[in-house]
Amino acid sequence: MGLMLFPGDGDVTSPDAAWSYSGFDMFRRWLAQAEGFALGEMYGFGGDRPWSSVTTVLKPLLDHPDDDGPVMRLCLDKDVELYFG
Repeated sequence: MGLMLFPGDGDVTSPDAAWSYSGFDMFRRWLAQAEGFALGEMYGFGGDRPWSSVTTVLKPLLDHPDDDGPVMRLCLDKDVELYFG
């Protein structure tokens, strides 16, 4: 399992970003650190700090367990075209 992000310009041959599951986890931890908090201290990632204490536009990407598909739901809610290959 992994994540690929690319512009919706019709060219799906070269994604702008692609991560394996473990790579995506590290990417999210780096994003959290850049936003000024440790992902490991947050509820759902081993800690008990509530997500309501964090203000960042990246919250939808960071605040979710990995097993329930919230990134896909967010994309669908925003009418982002998804390509499965």
